[in-house]
Amino acid sequence: IYTILSSAASDVYKRQTMQTIKGLNQLGLRLAVDDFGTGYSSLRYLRRFPIAILKIDRSFVDGLGIDREDETIVKAVIGLAGALGIAVVAEGVETALQESLLIELGCALAQGFRYGGVLDPVEAERRLPQVRAALCGPISHAGRTGLEGCPPAGG
Repeated sequence: IYTILSSAASDVYKRQTMQTIKGLNQLGLRLAVDDFGTGYSSLRYLRRFPIAILKIDRSFVDGLGIDREDETIVKAVIGLAGALGIAVVAEGVETALQESLLIELGCALAQGFRYGGVLDPVEAERRLPQVRAALCGPISHAGRTGLEGCPPAGG
């Protein structure tokens, strides 16, 4: 999906890209901006596309508890996403300190080696219902996830 957003920066592809995104949304797929805050990620995408998830780049998560500027950036992204009704996923969470600071800052979703390594396809499929429930249901300590109303599994 991120590739679609990157190529959509050109107005030539805007109409095609929006039709593709609408079709994906109708199938129940949601858009995520990977590595938000680096590379080609742009605030303009938050206005132009129906973004459901911002994934905070691990380079900012690495500095939590160490670098005040990284913490400020992470807090700002979480606040911006919350104001827009967009879910946030912190990438590269490896320590209990990072996890606790993210929870304190209002980030309800995270990924990284703190939670496990890369899964083989069979194990990933086995865990899918649990992940789906976490993404599509309410998160009590952080309010809206931005993904409520996910379609039922298989449909």
